[in-house]
Amino acid sequence: MKVLLWLFGILALVVVGGYIVLFTAIGNSTLKLIVEEKINNATNLNSKFKIFSISFSEFEIDLALDTQNSVYAKGNYSLADQSFDFVYDVKLEKLEYLNELTKKKLQGPLYTSGTVNGDAYFIRIDGISDVALSDTKYHIELKDFKPSAIIAQMNNADLAALLTLTNNKHYADA
Repeated sequence: MKVLLWLFGILALVVVGGYIVLFTAIGNSTLKLIVEEKINNATNLNSKFKIFSISFSEFEIDLALDTQNSVYAKGNYSLADQSFDFVYDVKLEKLEYLNELTKKKLQGPLYTSGTVNGDAYFIRIDGISDVALSDTKYHIELKDFKPSAIIAQMNNADLAALLTLTNNKHYADA
């Protein structure tokens, strides 16, 4: 009987400890440093979290990739259902700062925002963007993390802005 009580006590301690590490302010501050380090190692950038908050069913992050580029996301998730629903806002004011990450010379600004919802098997992404000074709306569906549908509607795009964005010479207007 003592062994059973000890096992139950150890299991309870592990569960409470895991909850504290993952879903409290103390745990978030520790996890924030670990995630920042992983992102910086993977991207060769000096990224910093302005906001990093994860609770049992909600999260909010604001990641400054550098002084001019940031990624914000806020939403809900369920570990049991492996589902999520969140909004995002990506502000890339100086794409040239991300050349190391993109492996392509890009320049200028790019903004996009939208919603992502789904689960581990089917994800829907709906958003808007200003790529090439346009009014762009897009809808993307992923099945098993592979694209199954991509629909984009782009209005009033400027070819010169697209050429500048992709670091190509301005040789045509449209």
